[in-house]
Amino acid sequence: MRKVCLRLVAYAPNPSLRRLLEPDRSRAGGSRAGLPSVWDLLVSYVLPAVAILVFWKHRSPTPGKLFMSAEIVDALSRGKPSTRQLVLRYLGYHVSTVPLLLGLDWVAGDSRKQGWHDKLAGTVVVSTVPAGGTERYAPTSALTYLLCVLILLAVLALVIVLVGLALNPGLLPTALRDLR
Repeated sequence: MRKVCLRLVAYAPNPSLRRLLEPDRSRAGGSRAGLPSVWDLLVSYVLPAVAILVFWKHRSPTPGKLFMSAEIVDALSRGKPSTRQLVLRYLGYHVSTVPLLLGLDWVAGDSRKQGWHDKLAGTVVVSTVPAGGTERYAPTSALTYLLCVLILLAVLALVIVLVGLALNPGLLPTALRDLR
């Protein structure tokens, strides 16, 4: 469970980077018939994909993995993965999330801590911190545990709010009106 929490902490900053680049969909002026504009597609899908692939190619990890002192390596050689592997890994993220995140949850039960995206690409995430002969998948600092607890509490709070809204649908308009 600890390693799953650590991977969750490493992944958490990455979607937030994408949110900074996404257009504000609340404003009017989108394309006709509810279809996304070219700009929406570019900013929402192409630029984040390019940014992640550039990070992986030139730095090995994304900012979340840098924070966790982890990097992506080829599963067989333990060297830098090829561009083909990195593209497969990125596409594999989407495949992993479709069946209720099962491909990402796979990490918890896998002996090498590989999700489906890693298995598809032939990669593995390893720690860059020396571990005295045994391979570690993430550092175990107190800050890591604190961040893991904070993220889990935030997810729990979100679940509580969603359940509350599901049980009392009239609560949302009232709460929004009170905020104004």
